[in-house]
Amino acid sequence: GENHASTAMTHNNIGEVFLLQGEVTAALEKLQQALLVFKKTIGENHSLSGYITCTMAMAYQRQAQFSLAEEWYAKALAIQRAAVGEVHPETARTLYNMGLLHL
Repeated sequence: GENHASTAMTHNNIGEVFLLQGEVTAALEKLQQALLVFKKTIGENHSLSGYITCTMAMAYQRQAQFSLAEEWYAKALAIQRAAVGEVHPETARTLYNMGLLHL
């Protein structure tokens, strides 16, 4: 169904494909759908919600919306630190991307 974690992952995957194709607006739409479903099903503080939040930050960065990207990276980092800890690949992914934002 529409409000299932598997559906959220499908929205996320489509969003990531759009992002790779440079279709950032379409990517953000799909990522937002995924995040809404995850908030309902697994909670906004789950590591998967953090993953999608980081991907949304990457999309905003692609649009040169750097302040918005930084805000979303900060949200993702807080979620990931709480969900999986400081020493985890997803936390490292967010920190890496935050670093790229400041290059």
